[in-house]
Amino acid sequence: MAFTVAEIRPIYADVKQEKIAYLLVEIQGVGLTADLIVSVGQLDVVSGNKAYITIPDPKPVQTVRLTDAKNNRYAEGVIVVPKPAPSATKPAPTPAQSPNP
Repeated sequence: MAFTVAEIRPIYADVKQEKIAYLLVEIQGVGLTADLIVSVGQLDVVSGNKAYITIPDPKPVQTVRLTDAKNNRYAEGVIVVPKPAPSATKPAPTPAQSPNP
C-alpha cells in the first residue's frame, strides 16, 4: 500500500474565508480499501487507487497515517494546509468627469 496527495481543498466555515472548517484531501495510490484505518479524519475510498480524507478543524501541518491492520502495513503522508489566496483589491472608482468644465 502507498499513496500520494493529489489535491487539498480547504472548505471554509465563513464567507470571508477566515476559518477552515475542514480539508478535503484527495489521495491516489495502490491498495486503498475501505478496511484501512486513518489516523485523523474520515476516509472515503472511491476505488483501489483513489480516496478522499476529510479532516475537520485541521492543523497547519498534519501527518496522516493509513493502516492496513490485516497485513500489518502502513503508509504516511504530510498534509500542509494551503494558505488562502490574497484578496484582489479593486482600485477605487474614479468619479466621472463632465466633458464641460
